[in-house]
Amino acid sequence: MESEKRIQIIEEMIANAKSEFSYNGAHYLLWGWLVLAAALINYALLEIVNYELHWISWPILMGVGGVITSIMAIKTEKNKRAESVINRAINQVWIGIGMAIIVLLVLMSRIGIESAYPFFILLYGIGTFITGRLVKFSPLVYGGLSCFVLSIIASFQPFEFQLLLISLAVLLSYIIPGHLLLSKFKKHV
Repeated sequence: MESEKRIQIIEEMIANAKSEFSYNGAHYLLWGWLVLAAALINYALLEIVNYELHWISWPILMGVGGVITSIMAIKTEKNKRAESVINRAINQVWIGIGMAIIVLLVLMSRIGIESAYPFFILLYGIGTFITGRLVKFSPLVYGGLSCFVLSIIASFQPFEFQLLLISLAVLLSYIIPGHLLLSKFKKHV
């Protein structure tokens, strides 16, 4: 009986983490849509318009994302209840991913932009794969796995095609799973 009770507690923790993740799923959708937009704008400015500052969408949209995320975090902190172990783990994973992205941005001038983008895709995959495994949500796991494959493919492609692959990566790992998770959560509320 004791082991059944432990399993029930663990299942409740996972369900709680899923609902809290759904509530905070706006962060994943926000960043998914911002990265998708930045990559596609970058691609259009590079390939169609032939604009010298084709990369300009990245600092603008990522800056907007940083401001919106900060506002969302302040509002969430005000309404915060007890945080589960799983959600603390997810938060730590994403803090680590965020720090790795910042390091990669710093190293990008040294290693080259074509070498950096496959690693961005890989980091997206690591974060969504681990999150998906922790909350037992298959679309996130599959989205993360797709990023692993896309990262390998991107490493053999020119930069302009990498922009399209990073767009596909966030679509599969952030946007589609984020919408599915929010939809699932709304059905249970």
